[in-house]
Parts: sequence; C-alpha cells; structure tokens
Amino acid sequence: FFGGSICDMPRGTSSTAWFHNVFGFDEGTYSATRAKFVVSDGGLTLKSLANGVVFDIGAFEVLRTESLQSALENITWPNVLGRLTFKNVTGCVRSLHADPANAGAVFQVASQFNCLEMVGPSVRPEDGVSRYAGDPTQGPACALCCPAATVYRNYFVNGNGQGGNRQVDTLSEVAQLVQNQKEGYWDMVNGYCLPKDPKCMSRLGARLQADPAL
Repeated sequence: FFGGSICDMPRGTSSTAWFHNVFGFDEGTYSATRAKFVVSDGGLTLKSLANGVVFDIGAFEVLRTESLQSALENITWPNVLGRLTFKNVTGCVRSLHADPANAGAVFQVASQFNCLEMVGPSVRPEDGVSRYAGDPTQGPACALCCPAATVYRNYFVNGNGQGGNRQVDTLSEVAQLVQNQKEGYWDMVNGYCLPKDPKCMSRLGARLQADPAL
C-alpha cells in the first residue's frame, strides 16, 4: 500500500497537454473523445485513432467478496509459493511506478467509489480526465501512470462508459443490504459517498453494531 504520496504535477492550462502527447489529440466532449478510440480484445486493449498507438490496459473488474472466495478455492497451489511482501511507502507515487525495482508490484490507491479521480463531487465523468494532472494527490498521480486504463474506466467501462448517469458504484450492494434508499444514509454523487445529514452515519453505525448479521 502506497499512501501519503504527493507528486509535483504540472499546473495551469498546459497541464492538459499530457493527453495530446499520449493519444495524439486534445480531449473534447464526451462523445467526441469516445469516437477517437477503439476498445478491442475483450476490453484489454485501447487504440487511439488519432496516432494509431495501441495500449494494453489490462482487465478491469469490480468483484464481490463471494467471487474472490470462489476463485481462491479453485486455485491449484504450487508446492512452493513465492514470497509476498507489503510496504507502506511515502513519496512520489509516479516515481515509484517508474522504478524498475517495482516491476510486477501491486499498487493500492485511494479512489472514489466510481473508480475515477474526481477532485470534488461536482466533477462528472463528462468533464474528462485531462484535468487529473492538476491534482497532486496519489489517486490522480497513479491514474496518469496508466492513462489508457484511466480513459477506459471513464469512457468505456461496461460498454458505454460512465457518462450519462451510468457510473460505477462500488457501494451499490452495501446500499441494498442496509436499505439506503429507504433509510437515507447517504447520496452517491460522482463517486463521493455524502451523508444525507449530520446524524445519519451515527444511525447507520448504531444499526450495524446492533445487528451482527449486517
């Protein structure tokens, strides 16, 4: 886990130039930007039609605990397991990503509940990803280390991307479990879980403490 990572990110209007440098065009409207990419190989590659570059973006998954447990049970373990270590590191996470010593490492990164990096709840997927460069915190910095995957999560996840109120909500099943729509604990706004009132989280906490089944 890499925490407390602050990077010297480019600021001002020029900070959006990274998108053009990587993909060969300036990020525009949601639909216009989508039209300049092609996703293939079952969502594993992204091609920019502007410069012809093909990016390996890997598989994006939002998995339930049951799915992870089932996968674990079905694994055939080798006789000798490799060595697994965990580190909590403070520093510029972009430099950590670029360090050859970290090849094959898994980075655990702070993010919003829509798996994007909105600087605030008023920012939408339709507002694009170029602006990530203006935020020096670890989430956007990591997102820009893998820019094609960031484009995929914003513009193409689940087929049509997260625009038009089609956002990923990784708390959706928790919301169903605690009947959030009925009880009114929080609103999910562009990936931010916002309490409905000053006392709602206390109500939820008391309920969770009183009901071991939850």
